[in-house]
Amino acid sequence: MRGNGWLITALLGLLVLAVLGDILIRSQSVHAQTPPTLYIDTVDTATRDLKVSIRGSEFIAFSCANGFCNILSK
Repeated sequence: MRGNGWLITALLGLLVLAVLGDILIRSQSVHAQTPPTLYIDTVDTATRDLKVSIRGSEFIAFSCANGFCNILSK
């Protein structure tokens, strides 16, 4: 067993280096994508001229109550 002490030490050293290398590789920062900008446009439905233009380029949802409609776009 005394002759194998260097082998055990070398294997433990390799194991420590592998774990440290794995930690360094996985701990790199991750940059998230920029979240989309959401717009809410309110339209008064009491007017006769209901031409609506939204600020976003993609319509997502709408809700109407009490004479007003809210339009969600991105």
